[in-house]
Amino acid sequence: MGLCRLKTLLDLGSSANYKDKAGLTPLYVCVTTDVMAVTSQRCVDMLLYDHATLGIMDSAGWTELHQVQSFVESVAGMLRSRGQRDLETQISVSVSVSQ
Repeated sequence: MGLCRLKTLLDLGSSANYKDKAGLTPLYVCVTTDVMAVTSQRCVDMLLYDHATLGIMDSAGWTELHQVQSFVESVAGMLRSRGQRDLETQISVSVSVSQ
C-alpha cells in the first residue's frame, strides 16, 4: 500500500487495526513487505502514531516483531558470511604477498 493511500485512509477514519482476509493488519504487512524501505518505515511510524496494535499473529503464530527479528538475523548472517569471505581473501592476499 502506498504511503499517500494509507495516510488518506487513516485521515478518513479507517482503523489502523483493520484486518484483511488473512487476519493481518496494515502494520504487519508494512514490516513484512520491505523492512529497510523508507516508505515501509514511514508507514510503520504512521500506523503506530495512529495506535496500531502490536502482536497480531499470522497463521504460523508469528507477530510483527518475529518478522523483523527474522529479517535482522538474516541480514546479520549475510554480513557475517561476507565478513568471513573478506577476511579469508585478505589473509590469502597477505600470505601471497609475503612469499
